[in-house]
Amino acid sequence: MKKIYLIIAVLFLIFRFNTFCLPSSSDITVNIENIESNDGNIRVHLYDESVKKYFPSNSDKAIKLEISKISDNKAVVTFKNLPYGKYAVTVHHDKNLNIKMDKTFFGFPAEGWGVSNNIKPIMRLPKFSECFFDDFKKTISIKISMNN
Repeated sequence: MKKIYLIIAVLFLIFRFNTFCLPSSSDITVNIENIESNDGNIRVHLYDESVKKYFPSNSDKAIKLEISKISDNKAVVTFKNLPYGKYAVTVHHDKNLNIKMDKTFFGFPAEGWGVSNNIKPIMRLPKFSECFFDDFKKTISIKISMNN
């Protein structure tokens, strides 16, 4: 019986030690490449599991938005002090600065776009389950290549 109590005590201490060692928040850096031009800016929306049903079509429901200038057809944004969890990112090249994704007559994107994990579905929108990544580090960096 003493062995069981000892094992439980050791497991408890290990769990408590790991909890204290983990940083309380993290930063996610998004590196965007293959941007068609340096015109306009890049809009990066961050979604977590609480708003996954709105991904990627309702950017107003994203938990965070960062806007970046474009230089040499690249851009970088960082989301700071995020709690650990599952996240997905959408990227929109707002060439004409009208704050919306312009579409063709047939409903296809007329401006560059991208999502985390560089998912490129055919004839449908990407799903959160395809694009999410787990964030359990102090800093994480992802790379998105734009679809132009």
